[in-house]
Amino acid sequence: MGRHRLQIVQERHKFSAAHMTVFPDGSKERLHGHNFQLTLRLWVRSVALPDLCDFSVLKRAMAELCGELNERTLVALGNPHLRVTVESLSEGETQPGRDLVHLSHPDGEYLLPRSDVVLLPVDNVTAEQLAVWAHGELCRRLRGKLPEVVESLEVTVLETPGQGASYEAPMDRDR
Repeated sequence: MGRHRLQIVQERHKFSAAHMTVFPDGSKERLHGHNFQLTLRLWVRSVALPDLCDFSVLKRAMAELCGELNERTLVALGNPHLRVTVESLSEGETQPGRDLVHLSHPDGEYLLPRSDVVLLPVDNVTAEQLAVWAHGELCRRLRGKLPEVVESLEVTVLETPGQGASYEAPMDRDR
């Protein structure tokens, strides 16, 4: 029996973000940015009326995710060559805008406002790692909102037109 592929590939599902890749030997790229594009494909067993997949739900989840990443610096928390700490400017104050993210690498130090940073549970900020992370995020956000006929999701993150990575795995309904 066959299956169907649904896809959302729209210009509006993009985000501009800064990052740096840290390589296995500890060397790194300079801090730079991309205009990332997010696309989503779903494999479903049926497209019959009772199994209809609401595209607006998918587009809303993608737009929310892109909005959270837009105009931010993406930082990998799990890279062994990069030390990441969050520092408060004022002890005893509870203003989140007063926190700073300190990145320490043998090639340099960075100090960024916490509100401008997204700390990601990955070991590197690459298109490959972003695709895996975004897959998990979209599964979490879409839990209970998609019909059971959805078998898997494929998330693609392009860092430039024609260059990026995709990750496809079963729809995680348990996280």
